[in-house]
Amino acid sequence: MHQEANNNINSTINQINITDKESALILANTLQQCMNSNVQIVCNNENKLNKLYIELGKIVNSFDSLFYLSKNDIKHLNDYAKKMEIFEEDFQTESKDGIIFYNNFFALLQRLDINLFVNKYEESPEYIRNNLNNKYMYSYALFEINRKDEAIKIIDEIINLSNDDKYFIQKCYFLFVDKKIYDLKRLLSKKSNKNDKYGYYGIFELEVLFNKDKRKNRLITLNKKYKGKPLYHLRMAKLIFEIDRKNTRKIKDNIKQAFLNITDVDLLIVMQLIETAIEVKEEEYLLKLISDKKYNSIVIKSKILNLLIYKDNKSEKEIEIIKELMKDFEDNELVNINNVRAILALTYHKELEAIDYLGEAYKINKNTYTASNLLNLILKNNDIRNFDKIQNCIDTLNDSIKASDYMLISSAYLILGNKKLALENAYIGAILSQNNTEYFMRFWAVHTMFEMKNSVLKNVTIESVVELCDSRKVIEVSLDRNISSKFKVKNFQGIKFNDDNEFELNIIGKEIGDSVVYKGKSYKINKIFHKYEFFLKLIFPKINSGKYFKAIETGNVGDPLKGLKDFLIENKKNNDKHFSMYDLEKSKEIGLPLSSFVNNEEKTYRDIMLYLLYENIEYKLYTGEINLLTDNANFVIDITSLVMLEQFNLLERLEKFKERIYITQSTINTINKTFNYYLNNKKNSLSICIDENNELRKQELTESDYKILQEFWRDILEISSKFNIINHESTLDKSKLESCQIDTIDYSINNNCTLISEDLVLKKLAYSLNNQVINSNNFLALAEKLCLNANEYINIVKSLAKGNYVYCLNETTFMKMIMYSMLNKECQEIVLEIIDNVFSTEFLYYIYLNIIVRVIIYIFYYENIEDKTYYRELINKIQIYCKKYSNYSCYTLLEKIIVDINKENKF
Repeated sequence: MHQEANNNINSTINQINITDKESALILANTLQQCMNSNVQIVCNNENKLNKLYIELGKIVNSFDSLFYLSKNDIKHLNDYAKKMEIFEEDFQTESKDGIIFYNNFFALLQRLDINLFVNKYEESPEYIRNNLNNKYMYSYALFEINRKDEAIKIIDEIINLSNDDKYFIQKCYFLFVDKKIYDLKRLLSKKSNKNDKYGYYGIFELEVLFNKDKRKNRLITLNKKYKGKPLYHLRMAKLIFEIDRKNTRKIKDNIKQAFLNITDVDLLIVMQLIETAIEVKEEEYLLKLISDKKYNSIVIKSKILNLLIYKDNKSEKEIEIIKELMKDFEDNELVNINNVRAILALTYHKELEAIDYLGEAYKINKNTYTASNLLNLILKNNDIRNFDKIQNCIDTLNDSIKASDYMLISSAYLILGNKKLALENAYIGAILSQNNTEYFMRFWAVHTMFEMKNSVLKNVTIESVVELCDSRKVIEVSLDRNISSKFKVKNFQGIKFNDDNEFELNIIGKEIGDSVVYKGKSYKINKIFHKYEFFLKLIFPKINSGKYFKAIETGNVGDPLKGLKDFLIENKKNNDKHFSMYDLEKSKEIGLPLSSFVNNEEKTYRDIMLYLLYENIEYKLYTGEINLLTDNANFVIDITSLVMLEQFNLLERLEKFKERIYITQSTINTINKTFNYYLNNKKNSLSICIDENNELRKQELTESDYKILQEFWRDILEISSKFNIINHESTLDKSKLESCQIDTIDYSINNNCTLISEDLVLKKLAYSLNNQVINSNNFLALAEKLCLNANEYINIVKSLAKGNYVYCLNETTFMKMIMYSMLNKECQEIVLEIIDNVFSTEFLYYIYLNIIVRVIIYIFYYENIEDKTYYRELINKIQIYCKKYSNYSCYTLLEKIIVDINKENKF
């Protein structure tokens, strides 16, 4: 056995067939040295290269590689390039295989890096450099890397050697791109037959004609010659847009003509179609044309996807197309899929979900677009989950030059409590906008929050605007060089922004009356302003209009406040109309949601509900019926009920039910926003209003008042944060209701939770969405379980009944009150007062009559009446209102009960 093995080791290996040349050489060398063998190497280069050609062809031959290479593609092409270099020495001598090899190698390098291709071409064998196709690629590459004269020289050589039209078109293209219109015209004159498939010649002739005569009527003389040529029509659309962009009909006609003459496989022309539609602002029209098309190109799909994503008012069909296209971009760097998901979430009104996706997108690409959208949504929703991202977004947006981004930064700094930077960025945004009165107003609003300590300047600083004068003119110069250097803004509303270091050095520290040289001329400093004060003075006339301010004229000597009083009376009338629309007794309609009265922190849910309850005896708070709250049932709570629970000191006790209580993230965000307002606002404030007698009345909020409100909302935030916080968002439009309310409704419907809310319209909406009555309640259902004793509960009902809270009673709660009060005389007057209040108007009387009378009758027939005197008082009280509202049938029924009681006979 040992000898047999030894013979095998020393035997001759005649041939090894290995496709990898490098591996074969290593193996042969090893065998020769270690085994004393004579080895004949046959390296199958052809098979190896064919496999390599196939692999790189999958990338290079795809249309998409002209525009986009993924990181993975680039890695593979680099690997293929290294492998191909191994074979170069085999093709230094002219051969058919050599031409194929270098054609493939050049195509690879052109995709990978055009400079690599140029270097490789220039190092390649002469027979390769003389190949017309290679020369053609080389000329194009030279033009791309700005070696244009060489490119023209080479394309001329090729044209002299070949009649192929593509070379002539390429030279025309070079001249067209380089705007050498005279040379292009001369070249075209040499060509008699200009009839290419796509209309390149039409583009070139249009350009020559347009350079000579920019009239639209002159251009369309070429229509007959090039009709149906897609590139010609696309160029015509661009030129019409440049001449008369309002002529959308002609622009659309040309886009349509191009579209009709492009086949689905002409992907390069499809790309030009899309790019042209974007350039001429006809994206929506393009989408109508191509909505049913399916192109086999990831790049084209990405273009269509972007057009659809950023389109306003997407149809259901378009949303479905987006969803379908998204499948191609899950693992593709061409589209930041999280941005797409975010915008799709916004289409469904899911802003918190959009924030989550934008946060992921921002991790991948910290660009200003993502930062702007992310920051805007965080601020809009007061999304406390993502406050830690605010500063990063600000840092990214500091590279922007858009006015809107700086107004956004200003708002962000207000949230962060930095009023100084908020004011500076509002100032920048307003200036960049040039004439946006909304931004001017925003600057004014931020300015009112800021205490200017050094607004009056004695000396010139970099914060100054100076008025310079000589004997002939006055000029105003801002020393704020940031505006001119970073944003390239030279002037605003007549102010010049300094961009001269020497002038700044010459004027800094000087006072009024000093001399200074500006732009080579001598001036005196006439006035010095702080830039904010000067800017506010400059823009105030633009915002001092009916949209933002109301000019109030002073009255006569006898009543100097008449103008103010008249304005407030008119304002009160408008408010009364609004409240009348809410009041079901007056409107006879569905009513309004409480959110329609809420105005951020100036008028919170607490303010509006307390106003309805106690400020005006005519108003009512419509909350809906009290229903049975079953044991172990889950419920979702609305912000309105949280306010009422806290108002009656019951919220903290709710913690014992926290496992069963659900609250939306949007509700938490709304509570936090209000809390932060009162946390940061501690200044005394005074406002003037009109009372019911049309007399002026002061309303003052002191620092201690703000402290009370701060603690009120702090308590709500702290307790609410212990509930089950769900990041649930409705897909419904939230323009009429606040997100926190519509999300709460939606969660209750979809998760079979009892809705706890003080907003009757909210409940009506929930019923209509679910197409059936759903289980809902007001806070009194919880209060009954939370109150420590019956007295506490009855006193809450008393307060609510006095404030016209509808409903403050149901049959069960009223029954318990009556039975308790029969045994506890101290509560009897309170119950009688409650009846007075719930019957105070005919409208309320008929709301509560059935509840109260049914309880009275039930007690008469089924309960032992301990205190008949009190029971008679109850009936007498009800009869008073029956008589008042002419309900004699009910009056008679109750009279019979009294008669029977007097006889001490229930039957």
